[in-house]
Amino acid sequence: MEPMDDDSGLTMARKSNLPPVALAFVLVLLVLTSFAATYLPSWDQAPELRARAMQGNYTASINVTVVDDVGRKIAFANVKIEGNTSNFQTNADGTVLIANLDADAGNYTLWANRSGYRDSEPVLAAVAPDLTTYISLTLVGGVILGTVTSSSAAVIPGAMVSISALGYSVAASPADGSYRLEGIPAGIPSVTASAPGYVSKSQDVRLTVAGAELANFVLFSQNGSISGHVYHSELQTPLNNSRVSVTVASVTLTVTSAPDGSYNITNLPEGTYSVTASKDGFDSNTTTGVVVTRGNKTEGVDFYLTERPTLLYGSVKSGTLLLPAVNVTVFGTGMFALTDSSGDYEIRNLTAGVYTVIAFLEGYEPRTLTGVVLPAGGEVRLNIDLIGLPGAVLRGTVKASDTGQPLNSVIVTIIGQGMDDRQTGTNAYGEFQFTNLPAGNYTLQFELDDYKPLEVNDLEVLQDAVTNRTFTLSPTREAFGGFFAGLDLAHSMMLVALALTIVIFLVAVSLRIRTIIAPESTPAVYDQAEEEKEEGAEGEEGAEGSGRDKRTTKGNGD
Repeated sequence: MEPMDDDSGLTMARKSNLPPVALAFVLVLLVLTSFAATYLPSWDQAPELRARAMQGNYTASINVTVVDDVGRKIAFANVKIEGNTSNFQTNADGTVLIANLDADAGNYTLWANRSGYRDSEPVLAAVAPDLTTYISLTLVGGVILGTVTSSSAAVIPGAMVSISALGYSVAASPADGSYRLEGIPAGIPSVTASAPGYVSKSQDVRLTVAGAELANFVLFSQNGSISGHVYHSELQTPLNNSRVSVTVASVTLTVTSAPDGSYNITNLPEGTYSVTASKDGFDSNTTTGVVVTRGNKTEGVDFYLTERPTLLYGSVKSGTLLLPAVNVTVFGTGMFALTDSSGDYEIRNLTAGVYTVIAFLEGYEPRTLTGVVLPAGGEVRLNIDLIGLPGAVLRGTVKASDTGQPLNSVIVTIIGQGMDDRQTGTNAYGEFQFTNLPAGNYTLQFELDDYKPLEVNDLEVLQDAVTNRTFTLSPTREAFGGFFAGLDLAHSMMLVALALTIVIFLVAVSLRIRTIIAPESTPAVYDQAEEEKEEGAEGEEGAEGSGRDKRTTKGNGD
């Protein structure tokens, strides 16, 4: 029988007497069958899927954290899975990852144990394919509790109870001195109570698994004390809130002074100490050799602190113009300063406090600044801006005629319009300004050491306008210029003298070298003493020759 192709099937469907609904259903079924054959993998085409489905090899993981009943992570604890003989152990951070678990199992029951602790309660962990489930297991430790008090049954502030071998510690309650150490493994731990100013005490506590034991501590005061006062060295007034400290072993005890300057450091062990007093804005002071004995008070250890120098400083401007010769006064102190050519001022050695500062300059509105806080030993920058009074403004710049550089500290005087003469000075940029001028013509006079005075007449300024001019001053010794570019006569002569000195030095060195290398070629040097010696020798020879001549003559006569 011949197989029937799709077209023949459709032909048969057409020839059949099927109703229209049935015919549509057949057509839809044929289309879906064709799509599945084309786009979906067959059973033979996906063996890995078939194997995975048959074998159920989806895996899961469980991340376990083991803690004690205080929440501290427990290292090297054993983790068990119900129905599994394997043992899993936590690492140093108290966790362990259990991997490659069969995900099809759905749920696992786990618990943990460790020596010295009661086993954790079982925990049911639900797993899912290719996912990690996180759980926490809690081991139960023992409890050590009690109180820490002084020998007078009083609560000791800052008392601590610790087990150094485990690194566990807890603070005693400041209300009743009670404490509670939980999550302690069974054994005989050494428990220590300590507090600043008291003798530490330890005791061994026998603790069963998940048991509870009582351990009370009574600490004895070290019973010494140091007391005194802290004063201002100059004013002799008490200094409140000064810090007074002493070091006991590796612990520094610090107290603050009361409003009357008094302080008291208690609970010090016997010994000899160095005590230091300090305060912000003051130089610290240390007293050595302070002896403390048990049960006694060491009194009268007083300190006198010296206040560090204070500094109030800043600059004064009018807009961008630096203003010299501005009077900056600290009201009520009699202390003031005048700004320099850079517009800067400094007022030192004020006592710490809150001040009112006033700045004023003729032609400008006075400026008052209140609430300026100056701490002890502190430095406060206070910049001030002055506003010119209404009227015409004359502004200028003064430069040197030879260099073109601005000249500072030039005394500028303005004369005219029936007003009193006014003076100002140029700032670091050679600038000056007169404000609050009536409109009209004025005369300006300029004076500066080593420069020729300058007077400019009939300089007109207009009402409510700014007149800006540039002026030049000539050096008084400008005519005596040097013969080197950029140097005056004095500096030119100095350069010539230096050159001659170098030449003479080089000639002397050359002659000395020649004498050493070839002394026979060195020119003879006149030596008067040698010449006189030679002349004396010649005289003696002449005298001897004369005597011989006389004796010879006498003999011949005979």
